[in-house]
Amino acid sequence: RQAQVSEKDTETHGQGGGSPFSWKVATATQDIKEIMVKCGTYLDQIQIMLSDGVKTYYSPTFGGGGGGSKSFTIPSKDRLHQIGFRSGKYVDSIQLYTEKGVKSDRFGGTGGGASMVTIPDGYRVIGIFGNGGKYVDKLGFHLAKTVYPSGVETVEETELILIE
Repeated sequence: RQAQVSEKDTETHGQGGGSPFSWKVATATQDIKEIMVKCGTYLDQIQIMLSDGVKTYYSPTFGGGGGGSKSFTIPSKDRLHQIGFRSGKYVDSIQLYTEKGVKSDRFGGTGGGASMVTIPDGYRVIGIFGNGGKYVDKLGFHLAKTVYPSGVETVEETELILIE
């Protein structure tokens, strides 16, 4: 019996202007490690980098070209835990929070309503989706977790043992 990957999406924030986009990796080992944005009053553009320590993948850039460039790297041995959003017609801003309490700067402005997305236990970010034009109009995250058959549990991410 093999481990399986269970995928789901977060809810989206912002509205549906612009053109739809969706990007994710088709591997069970990747996780988000860096986010690169352009922002000002709104979140103008977003790109993410995923890695498993061996292979690295960069998403295309989504959204427009305005705003200043900023980035946030998730520290080694830490994981993304929550994403704070401010949104209305567009995604006004996002802010990232790790499991160990590290937080990014707020990328974007202070308009729109505030909300928080928590990554469920065991899931990791494997992609992004939404709508983009001049700005990032709507944004959500593709998630995945590895589900092991009963009788198998993880000791470390790379080591499995069978419980008799």
